[in-house]
Parts: sequence; C-alpha cells; structure tokens
Amino acid sequence: MMRLGAVLFVLVLLGASRPGAALAQSDPNLATKLAALDKLCSAGVFTAADCAQRHAALLGAAAPAAPAVPAAPADADAAQMFHDPDGRYAAPVPPDWNVSSNNGVARFVSGNTWVMLIPSPETKPEPASTGVINQIRQQYRSLDQTQSGRPKINGHDAVYATFRGVDGNGASVALMVAGIQAPGSHVLVFVSCAPLDSINAISPQFLAVLNGIRFAGE
Repeated sequence: MMRLGAVLFVLVLLGASRPGAALAQSDPNLATKLAALDKLCSAGVFTAADCAQRHAALLGAAAPAAPAVPAAPADADAAQMFHDPDGRYAAPVPPDWNVSSNNGVARFVSGNTWVMLIPSPETKPEPASTGVINQIRQQYRSLDQTQSGRPKINGHDAVYATFRGVDGNGASVALMVAGIQAPGSHVLVFVSCAPLDSINAISPQFLAVLNGIRFAGE
C-alpha cells in the first residue's frame, strides 16, 4: 500500500525524471538514494513528514539552486483554511494563493499553478477520478501518464495518477488527479497542475493541501 509520502516522491520525480539530467550530473547516485528512501517510506519505516523532509534534503543537496518552498501546516488556522460552503470538507490554502469557489468546486491559484477540489457524485474513488481524467484529456495535448497508485490519504482510501502534458498555451505541465474516499460514500477529487520545470519546488505545497483535507465530522 503506497503511503502519502510516496505521493510526494512521485511528484518530485515527475519534475526530475526524463530529464533529470541536471540532477544526475550533480549527484550520479541521486536516483539510487531516492529509490532506497522510497522503499523505506513505502514500508512504513518513516512517517510521511519524515519522508518529505528526507526527499527534500536529497533534492536540495543535488540542486542547491532550487528554492525551498515551505509546506502549509496541516493545522493551519481558520484564516488559512477553505471551508466548503456545503460543509463537506475543509482544506488548507497555501500562503498568498487566491481562492475561488463555484458550483461546489474550489480552486486555489498562484500564477500558472493551481489546485482544484471537486466533490464527485460517484461513490468510489476510481470512477470519480477517471471521469476527471477524461475531461483533462480533452484539454491537454500529448498527455502521458507517468505514475498511478492506491495510497491512503489521511486514513482514507484513494487512487491517484500523475501526468505530463502540454496545455492550451503550449507549456509543458505536470498534473495529478487523486480521488479520495470521504465518509458516507462520498468522493472528493483533488487535481493539481504546475509548470513541469517548477514541480520540484511546488510539490510540498500540493502535499500540504492533501495532508490538510478534513471531511465533515473529523
């Protein structure tokens, strides 16, 4: 069973792979170190927070020029939280990101980077995420799935898939879609998108949103 720390690892690799040539040149053993750490994280040796810190440390050592982006704490105060108008869930908003909500769909935006939280009428994570992925395929060109899995997110069953593609402006982007099983046979779909060349820096903020999602009654 894949843990949430491994999800961050997937997001980081999304930016570093295929041409993680720059990282590979600075540390030829980086891929081996990351693979070993991922196995330990998957086995539950480290907590999700420890995994995130250790991944960040490895990547920071390999690419010191990359800016470190602090993750929003899961226990952020009310001023930093988005509360679903229908009371179904709440989620932390990364600092200085813009927030909007329309027809039940929340959108957190910072420049060309965004997160969407979509309550689904489906009762299971897989069909809910598949429906969103089908919509994404109509909007992005050369969409290439890079990873998928069935992690636990805050103790809830979930499925996820990551992609590389080209948006309507011709920019290369990294996307992630995760369907999260909520109490009462509801599903919340998490969608994130960032420029491919900045996914390493932004993935901790995506992880902070995922870690911070709380459903009604929790």
